Amino acid sequence: MTDAFPSPLLQAQLPRMGRATRLLLIACAVATLLIGAEAVHRLLNPFEGTFVDSFPIGEPIACVSNSRCDEDLALATSALDRRDPGHAPIVETRLFQADARMTSHRDEIDKGLLLIPPVTVVVFKLADGSTRATGVACPGVAGCAGIASYFP
Repeated sequence: MTDAFPSPLLQAQLPRMGRATRLLLIACAVATLLIGAEAVHRLLNPFEGTFVDSFPIGEPIACVSNSRCDEDLALATSALDRRDPGHAPIVETRLFQADARMTSHRDEIDKGLLLIPPVTVVVFKLADGSTRATGVACPGVAGCAGIASYFP
């Protein structure tokens, strides 16, 4: 035990701690780690779980895992240009899955009564500091299209 706890204070106190105290310390340590992990996740994904220009932002999409990345970016940029002509230059883009369960149709979606085609949301950071979003919907045989607002 002396190797694990070089501090004489810890060596003296640990054996006197009751089981409940040790469990409480372990629970506090685990809670601290979980809170820290959530903070890092929020830092890396600041839009997830929010709405940007009516689009419910879900899980991030890495362009390497999305074979349609270039086409999605082109369609979404075209939708942004149509909706907001003359917008500031685009300085950064991020792709996300739309989280349709964040909409008012959550119950219908959960019960399978409402089927919404998958939507890729592209969040644009513009040179003026503003943030905008458009999407790409791929309903199936009709092909994919850039959309300026989220429809459900």
